[in-house]
Amino acid sequence: MFKISKEMIEEKIARIPESGCWIWEKHLNHKGYGQLWNGKTMGLAHRMVYEIYKGKIPEGLQIDHLCRVRCCVNPDHLEPVTNKLNHERGFRRNKIFCPKGHLYSGNNLYITPSGHRKCKLCQSIRRKRKTPVKERGVAYIWHTSCQPTLNRGRPHVLPNLT
Repeated sequence: MFKISKEMIEEKIARIPESGCWIWEKHLNHKGYGQLWNGKTMGLAHRMVYEIYKGKIPEGLQIDHLCRVRCCVNPDHLEPVTNKLNHERGFRRNKIFCPKGHLYSGNNLYITPSGHRKCKLCQSIRRKRKTPVKERGVAYIWHTSCQPTLNRGRPHVLPNLT
């Protein structure tokens, strides 16, 4: 089996002296976590780096980024914790931007009755997409049967035909 060495890790990171983070400079997954090929499968870089530098991750625990930077692989910034503790420490709670990059604050922040934060700008954009045809002045068609590569999940907006 393919052995990952500390030298290989060093080639794939950028050390940030101000924060102490080791930023993974190679492939990131869609959630922003570094990925690394171990010779058999693609795995999460921070987990592999933790195991190389600190040892095996205990069964049932996940790795928490104490620095809150997903692409950081510095083993001193990683700690094995329970899923519950990881979520309590900051899942969504410490985020200041919505997934689309809008600031969660002031007039742009809506807190649902269940306590979740919502971006008002994103909600407004979604609402406009769902506004009836007569109000928008365009023919609006959502093709759920189209191939994802053709419309990429976006609505097709056609000129008003009336």
